[in-house]
Amino acid sequence: MLNPVRILLVEDNPGDARLFFEELEDLKVVNTLEIVENVETALTYLRGQGVYENMEQPDIMFLDLHLPDRNGAELLEDLSTSPEFVGIPVVILTSDYSPEVARRCVDSGARCVLPKPLDREKLFTAIASVAELCISVASTGHLKR
Repeated sequence: MLNPVRILLVEDNPGDARLFFEELEDLKVVNTLEIVENVETALTYLRGQGVYENMEQPDIMFLDLHLPDRNGAELLEDLSTSPEFVGIPVVILTSDYSPEVARRCVDSGARCVLPKPLDREKLFTAIASVAELCISVASTGHLKR
């Protein structure tokens, strides 16, 4: 039996969060999904504070770029410069997809950038890639960038 993939979705739009959940269900991805609506709550989750005190770090984070409190790109930058979070693969979700946005996000540490609305095949590929990455990290003990 495979361990479930722990997924953190940082998304402020309830409709997009619901679609994401439904896509995972349809893909039959074994997962635990936690949804938070803004950057500050995501940081609280990642730091294991408050109601998230006993939560394990996610295996993957899907991060919307446009959030109400801070831009998702700022969170991505924080994660890429913080040793405690640098190993968490981040997939960016954005309705403003362009090659320039994608390049900036990847340069800031994102594993990939997916345009909204989500495409089932791309979502599955992103999750499968991260699962392979997690297996690689578990077997080698370190993350290759």
